[in-house]
Amino acid sequence: MAQNKLLVYFGKNSLLFLYVHFIILLKFNSMEYRQAYVVWIMTTGLTFAFMKLCQYLNQYIERYFDNIAVWIVAIALICTLPIVFMHQPKYVVWGEMLLGIIFACNYQTLSQLVKRKLSAQNSLKSVMDNW
Repeated sequence: MAQNKLLVYFGKNSLLFLYVHFIILLKFNSMEYRQAYVVWIMTTGLTFAFMKLCQYLNQYIERYFDNIAVWIVAIALICTLPIVFMHQPKYVVWGEMLLGIIFACNYQTLSQLVKRKLSAQNSLKSVMDNW
C-alpha cells in the first residue's frame, strides 16, 4: 500500500520528479558508483526526500508566482542562460535544473493565471458583444 502511495506521489509531481531524479542520477554518474541496486534504492529515497524538501522550500517563494511578470522573468532566464554561459555548460545544466525545479513546483499557478486571464477576456468580450 505504501508503495502505491509513493508511485502516486511521484506521478502527481512528475515534472518535479524528472528534474530531481535527473540531478541525483547526474551526481551518481559523476561518482562512478556502479552497484545498480544500491544506486536504484538510494536514488528513489533521495528523490523522494529532495522532492519533499523542494516543496517545503517552495512555500517561501510561491506567492511571487501569482504575478505574470515573475513568469516572464523566469522564462527569460531559461532562454538566456545558455547564451550567457555558453562556454560554461556546467552552469547552464545546473541553472536550468534549478529553474526547472522552481517551474515544476509552481506551474499550477501559471495555469490558474492563464485561466483567469482568458476567463476575464471572454467575459469582457461577451459584455462588448451584448452592448
